[in-house]
Amino acid sequence: MNMKENLLYLQPNISIMVQWKDHLPVHQIIAIVYNTQTGEKSFYFFKCGGPWLIDKGDDPETTFMISLYGIQQKSSKILVSNQYIISPASIGCQDWVLERHTESYSPLNIKEEKKPPLIPITVDQRVNKTTQQSYVVFQRCTPLPRHTEYYIQILRPINTRVKTSRFTEYIQLRACKTNEIACAWYLQSGWQITYQILNGFLTEDINKLTIAGASSVESFITHNTKDDVQRLLDMAEKLRVESFRKKKDTKSLPIPYLYRNKPSNHETILKAKETGIISKYLKDKNGDQASSINENIKGLFFSASPNKKTKKPQDFSYFGNYRIMIKPELLLPGLNLYFADFYCQGEKKQHYVTLVLTTPDSSEDRYCRDRLVKLDISNNNFLYFHNKIGYRVTKAMLVEVLYTEDVDLTRLRSEESGFVEKIIPNRNVRGRGQSKPEGIPKYTSCEKCNLV
Repeated sequence: MNMKENLLYLQPNISIMVQWKDHLPVHQIIAIVYNTQTGEKSFYFFKCGGPWLIDKGDDPETTFMISLYGIQQKSSKILVSNQYIISPASIGCQDWVLERHTESYSPLNIKEEKKPPLIPITVDQRVNKTTQQSYVVFQRCTPLPRHTEYYIQILRPINTRVKTSRFTEYIQLRACKTNEIACAWYLQSGWQITYQILNGFLTEDINKLTIAGASSVESFITHNTKDDVQRLLDMAEKLRVESFRKKKDTKSLPIPYLYRNKPSNHETILKAKETGIISKYLKDKNGDQASSINENIKGLFFSASPNKKTKKPQDFSYFGNYRIMIKPELLLPGLNLYFADFYCQGEKKQHYVTLVLTTPDSSEDRYCRDRLVKLDISNNNFLYFHNKIGYRVTKAMLVEVLYTEDVDLTRLRSEESGFVEKIIPNRNVRGRGQSKPEGIPKYTSCEKCNLV
């Protein structure tokens, strides 16, 4: 099969021309030029055609490394790429061939010995309150520019829900007048995005952008949308229904206490001895890797699921020897309840449902209302209140509750009843005896709790 698709011509003045055959859906050429003498990198943006001039510089002995990318116009998707070394000895040589799909050259890994100044970038995933569509903003953590700034966005998305090693990259040039650089693409949920943001000065007459600063190469996972969370809720409900073979099976249990375990030497417990307050802290990455609440809201986790036989809190702990137990009527009334996650942590292991409790119109509540599914405390199948039998929790899976407020131990201790503190015997502390700081991610091979 003849793979020769495109021709690169070299001329004595270091001009290049690429000719694309009509059947290739390429609308733009991006040339990344690395000057081996100065260690600098520049980008050139061209429409199909030519010739295109590249600065030769003052040194006739300059050697260039040129990477060419054929870009699809609407998506800025890289369709073809190749790389060349252009030295004084190569000037005037015969045509070089740019072959399609023979090798992929990544703009995220272009040779670069002279590092441009580092631009600190943070990623903010937001929700359009009108359309409910998620979008990403890259934030430059420096003072606002006073004029139009030009940024190159390079993205490599990989679908974490599909087992594949193939990747595609995208490049686009954007103009911006603030420190918020809107992502040029709509990014689907559940994708791992590796990115780099480059800042530079655009010389419009030759379509050259000289790099003045660059972020480091970083990654993030795009959040689940509210529709995704609804699908997880539906999957949890399906498993709940399947768990009861007989119609007369008891499908729920009473909640005597919401209970929480930590090592007695945990920093939050040591501080609480001084202040009387267990302070909420940032949620870890436990559960679904794309969960929007991971590392974005603060809270304290409680278990709502008692022992199925004794109907009391489990007498053992995987998370430490210090336990507090609070009757649900002391925490739940007046709070909003959201469904957040459904996951397991290994084959044949129990499934978990994560619920979030927020104070109405708090910062956590405003964050959750656009991203999670709100539940009616008196009309759901996971954790609910019944006028006659009180608070109940499903038997089908373990239910954990993220309470997004501090716990005032001083106030709770003054209550006549409804609050218990205790130290669990060491023989009943299992496993590591504490949670992993980063959390445990969802088991991605489970067909019952993973989105596809």
